[in-house]
Amino acid sequence: LGALLAIHEKRLRVPEDIAVIGFGGISDGAFFHPPLSTVRQDKGTLGRLAVEVLANKIESRFAAGKQTQPDWSVLQHQLLVRNST
Repeated sequence: LGALLAIHEKRLRVPEDIAVIGFGGISDGAFFHPPLSTVRQDKGTLGRLAVEVLANKIESRFAAGKQTQPDWSVLQHQLLVRNST
């Protein structure tokens, strides 16, 4: 949202001169001018996975000889196209 303000202060137009998209799906973006396009993720799933990864790291730290592997997940997302792109 700060980018939209900075672009406006430079007297540029969104999306005519520059396109802006957010990531995180904040609901306030719908009420800016122009409404901000965004990528939305399920914050509940993101939080649950973060806690699981942390718990596994803590558990493996105290398990004798247990090797830890990198953790990664692919989360579902939703593209909300509004007028900023």
